[in-house]
Parts: sequence; C-alpha cells; structure tokens
Amino acid sequence: MTPAAGGALMTRSHPAFRVMVRRRVLVSLRSMLSLRRALLPLVAVLWTLPGAALAAPPPPWRAPLRPVRPVLTPAERAQWPQVADYRDAVPVLNYHGLHNVRPGLADPYSITRAEFARQMAMLSRGGFHAITIRRYAAFTAGRTAGLPSRPILITFDDGRLDSYRGADRVLARYHLRATMFAITAAADARRPGYLRWSELARMARTRRWDIQEHAGAGHVLIPTGPRRSGPSYANLLWTTGTRETFTDFQRRVSGDILAARDRLAAVLPTFRPLGFAVPYGDYGQDASNYAPIAAWEAGWLQTAFAVVFVQDHRVFNPPGERIAQRYGVHATTTAGALHDWLVAGAAAAPTLAGPAATPSADAAP
Repeated sequence: MTPAAGGALMTRSHPAFRVMVRRRVLVSLRSMLSLRRALLPLVAVLWTLPGAALAAPPPPWRAPLRPVRPVLTPAERAQWPQVADYRDAVPVLNYHGLHNVRPGLADPYSITRAEFARQMAMLSRGGFHAITIRRYAAFTAGRTAGLPSRPILITFDDGRLDSYRGADRVLARYHLRATMFAITAAADARRPGYLRWSELARMARTRRWDIQEHAGAGHVLIPTGPRRSGPSYANLLWTTGTRETFTDFQRRVSGDILAARDRLAAVLPTFRPLGFAVPYGDYGQDASNYAPIAAWEAGWLQTAFAVVFVQDHRVFNPPGERIAQRYGVHATTTAGALHDWLVAGAAAAPTLAGPAATPSADAAP
C-alpha cells in the first residue's frame, strides 16, 4: 500500500495510485528516449570507424614520404638503357627496410631511401615491368602468355612501416608495384615499426601493393638444443632437455601459418593466398635439427600457396617452379651491382615468341 494525499493509505486499485504509476512510466520512457538520442551519435561513430580509419589520411609520421630524387652519374645514364628482352623467366627482388642513415649504421638487410630510389630508376631506365603476385602465381603454374617484356617481381618482407613510407611514392613515380609479405602477429599487436591493419588495407586499395603472408607468430628464433637456436618453422622446439615430436611440430607450424592466412582473409577483402615468403628463407632446407622437416614442409606449403619464396640462389626463375628464388637486396647492394646481375640474367634467359603484354595489362591486382 502507498500513502495517499492527506496521509491515508491507498491500494493499487485506487485511482490516484494508477495516475502515479502512469506518471512514473512516462518519466522512465522520456529518460530512455533521451539516453537513446545521446547514444545515437556515438553508435554511428563506432559503426563507421573501420571505414573511416581507412578513408582518413594517415598521420604525418606514418604517411608515405616524399620520394628521393636519384642522382645518376653520366656513366650510369649511359649504362642503364633497356636491357635484352626476356619473357620466359622472372627475377624476384627481396627488400626489407628502407632507412635514412649511412650504410653500416642500420641493420644489414636494409638500404637507404636514396639507394632504393636509384635502384628503381635503374629498373625504369632498363625497361623492366613489375608484375603482380597474381601474375607471378600464374607464371609458376606454367602460364607465361601475357607476361610483359622484362618482367620482374619486387617484394618486401616483414610488413615494416619504413618500407612502405620510403617506397610507396618512389614506386608511383616509376609506375612500378610491389608485394608486401606481412607478419600478422605484428599487425595484431600494433608493434612499433610495423604496419597496422588499416595501413595494410590502404596499401592494397592503391593497387600498387599486393599483401601476402610472411608469418603469423612464427617469425622468431626458438631453442633448438642446448645453447642453440634456429627459425621456428625449420626446427623442432627444444625445452627442458627434450624436443617436441614431429607431429607436434607439424601441428604448430601449419596451425600458425593457416591462422595467419585466415586473419589476412578476414581483414583484407581482396586478399587471396597466393604467395608465402618463408621466414629467414628457411623451411628446413638450410639448417634444421630434424632432417625430415624440409621435405614435409616444402610439400605442405605448396598445398597451401601457389608459390613459396626463399633466398637460396640468385637466379631468374623459370616457369612452373613453385619454390621461387629471390635476390636479397642488402645494405651493401648498389644499383650498379643489381643492374649487372639483371643484365647477365636477361642475356641468359630464354625469350618467348609472340608479342608481350603492355605494362598496363598488369595493373589489376
């Protein structure tokens, strides 16, 4: 019972009680409507945040840098004309980081932005045409029709921010394109120095970059024995005096690679699992604490991807070869040295009969 006016008690059937309940219900409804109106703008922002993050320009400290203008000597201008044509082989270049310090002061796998600009200028003057990962995957399946003259595949490993910032506008200047092999664990953790998911998506949308898998969480060195370590994908894990079983190794490696492949597919709408760059270039063929790993992993990777990239030899790749070799560009690699290797490889490579595709035919990802 509820006190009525004048101190009397009223029951739920009392008219005044019913009026009071209606008033309280109306007040509650008005409060809920006010809260809904206040939350609607916030909900709208949260709903559109992924698209807005992709559409919004990146902050200056993560945006592509102004391209370095390469300085070529008269001798280089004279020595870098178009090289001999070839269409039945494809060289693959492998870069890591691009920095702005003198050689020797950064990691040995990175080059300066100025040297990268010189190398891209050399490719442009030499008449090379950078192809997509899709076109290269078709090449590894033996389909060579439609390759442009002097095809080349430009790749970057690790998904590093400095690579994207230093390379993007240089590639645009020379109408070239590249494939970035990303580490999904680095993107998930927003690890400093690595590209974020929104940036990888933005790169793919430019149609200047293809995004492919480098690793999930497995781009690490693991204990392989007493006071020894090696690449995670190439060795049995050693802990407390024992090694994991081969079955556990297969489960660990395949699980990490497939989880990363699924993550890329979930985040990047245009992603197709075509290429895989083996971390450290080692799937067990280089060094391993268990001999059967190399044969199993080479076979399994070729069931999951169209092409697998390593750096065992500096050669032009022939069609139909699904384990592809790459020329690793290191801190001491100069445009002149790269040019000499490409000239020698082009002279030795066979040439297909028939017209070549125009560079624009390879614009689609």
